[in-house]
Amino acid sequence: LGTKEIDLYKGELWAKYAGAINYDQFHHRDYRNHTIVVPREDNTNAQMTTFVLLSDVGPHDGPTKVVPIEHTRDIPIGTARTKFGDMFDKEVSIEGPAGSLMVYKTDVFHRGSNFTAPGHSRFAILTDFKTRQWRWQGKLAWPDHAEKNVWNEAMAKMSVRQRDLFGFPPPGSDYWNAQTLRDVQSRYPEMDMTPYRVSVAA
Repeated sequence: LGTKEIDLYKGELWAKYAGAINYDQFHHRDYRNHTIVVPREDNTNAQMTTFVLLSDVGPHDGPTKVVPIEHTRDIPIGTARTKFGDMFDKEVSIEGPAGSLMVYKTDVFHRGSNFTAPGHSRFAILTDFKTRQWRWQGKLAWPDHAEKNVWNEAMAKMSVRQRDLFGFPPPGSDYWNAQTLRDVQSRYPEMDMTPYRVSVAA
């Protein structure tokens, strides 16, 4: 993304099972539910999606199919979907062992595919990242989750950089003063506030 000023704006755990539904999709671009406008062709403030495979994915495991950009460069960004089957001959199957990482921008054509063997399954974690400049991008509002115990536990255990990805005020932000230090510590009793406290003292 060309900057360290980024937000993690979505995280999901996906589980797919052979026979549960038909996972075959038409090719599409994801941006329609990641921004209320469209991406810029020059990649200014692009949004990135990542897949981390939690299970081995082979040709029978419903792999994600991606169309390389050289085949779609002339398709206007405003075209977010294709007819079913239109680019099947140009797609690449994303396969690999558990732990593999796939990264793509939200304007890349891709699709889900069906399982071709019974008894198979596929698991992945999806995380999305964006630069901080544009408020019209995003997908989830993290404060909507902030009253859950698991959120409090996670925030307390995170590093300063990890919290920063969720939009937590970094050390040196003008948000921090004696009052906010005290009350954020009250909200997250297990959090080490030292980095934030030191920045205020400085």
